[in-house]
Amino acid sequence: MVRRESVDINLEWMGGKRSEAEIRQFTVSIDNPKECGGGDTGPRPTDLLLASLGGCFIIGFARIAEEMRISLKGVRLSISGVKERGETPRFTHITVSIQPEVENIDYERIPRLTGLAEKYCTVANTLKNKTKISFRIHSPEQS
Repeated sequence: MVRRESVDINLEWMGGKRSEAEIRQFTVSIDNPKECGGGDTGPRPTDLLLASLGGCFIIGFARIAEEMRISLKGVRLSISGVKERGETPRFTHITVSIQPEVENIDYERIPRLTGLAEKYCTVANTLKNKTKISFRIHSPEQS
């Protein structure tokens, strides 16, 4: 059975290249570095994309490790993205490097754990598959 959940986030332009995102009870400042014309007051949108991938994966990794009764002491991720700046700028490749710390007897179970965490990572699944994105314009009268 497929469950659907709506996730709503509001953003507002703060001038220059800066915006603020309201995410539940959190406010996240988004900006470009100074060398890209921003004020460097927050991470770039592309930084947040990679961080979202890592955050989603690591949450799943920890949850599945617990379900598999793997004694997880810690996990560190390094994420690297290769950006293409052509007519359609995008990441062409993203590498996620995982450094789990578990009890010695559990290391042989890490590949299965990693595969399951990847399988159930919403952000990874979204990036791997073509997701329909719609842009709608609302006039001030429609607010």
